[in-house]
Amino acid sequence: RKLVGLRPPPRRAERATMGANSEADTKSVAERFSAAQKMREKINAMLIAQGKLKKDDVKPVPLTKEITINNSSNRIMLTKRTTHKMISDRSKATVTIRGQYVAPGNKPPMGTKPLYLYITASKQEELAAAEKIITTIMNAGKTPATSIFESQPKVAPAKKPAMNAITLPKSIGATSKVAEKSQKVFIKLKVIDCTALGYPLLEKLSGPNDSYLQHIKQNSGATVSIRGKGTQISPDQPLHFHVAAPSANDKAVSDAVSLAENLLQTIYKDFSVKTGKSVGDAAQPKPPPPPPRPPPPPPHPPAPPPPRRHAPP
Repeated sequence: RKLVGLRPPPRRAERATMGANSEADTKSVAERFSAAQKMREKINAMLIAQGKLKKDDVKPVPLTKEITINNSSNRIMLTKRTTHKMISDRSKATVTIRGQYVAPGNKPPMGTKPLYLYITASKQEELAAAEKIITTIMNAGKTPATSIFESQPKVAPAKKPAMNAITLPKSIGATSKVAEKSQKVFIKLKVIDCTALGYPLLEKLSGPNDSYLQHIKQNSGATVSIRGKGTQISPDQPLHFHVAAPSANDKAVSDAVSLAENLLQTIYKDFSVKTGKSVGDAAQPKPPPPPPRPPPPPPHPPAPPPPRRHAPP
């Protein structure tokens, strides 16, 4: 007789699979990512050797990390462009600011994160170097709290000289501003109209992981950001690219403006193909409805008949 409700013991192949899965579950995310990266490099090398893939077509996978600075006392320093440039020069990683500042006790709006720095690097060493500099700035000025019941001050042990210590330049956090030249490149499309049509305008403008903005920066030397209505920066202004560079480098601004305009022309063509509408139709505001017609005037009452004159007898 068959016993109802009992399951036969797993076979040898199933036991091997279960053991492999349990071992894989114990691995950390970093180990899995490293193993996947090595497998990807091995497959690419095999395809290049077979002539099925060109070496120039193989692009390294960018490494990214988010560091929240919303509650840091040095938050303002970490949002400055000079700080981002210093971090990029020292670590070779790209740093951009994202999210929105959230006051203590409040919750961020739906779909947004508290203020954070987004780091992009091609190597793990560059990512770690940028993270170390940001952590140093976040912890700058902090002192360990001492108890009020301690009667005798503690003598701090002698510190050993640290190798490759990070020294922050005096210009960071200073009130003086570097003279720069900026220019706006206005965008003919609106975020609200494109959202209604299902067209991701902001993603098309920035590119995957801000790759389009980084391409303009690398080829021109100027920084480019998206501002205006539909973004978190200057939401009261029309949507535009904000191009900025030191005032002594005029060519960087002109080159960045030219690259931004070329990107916009490509986006306008893609918008027309995807939505079937021209940019002029989407940019033109809808005409207001005609005002209602006034009601007809009330009819005039008929004039009274003239008085009759009686003939004399």
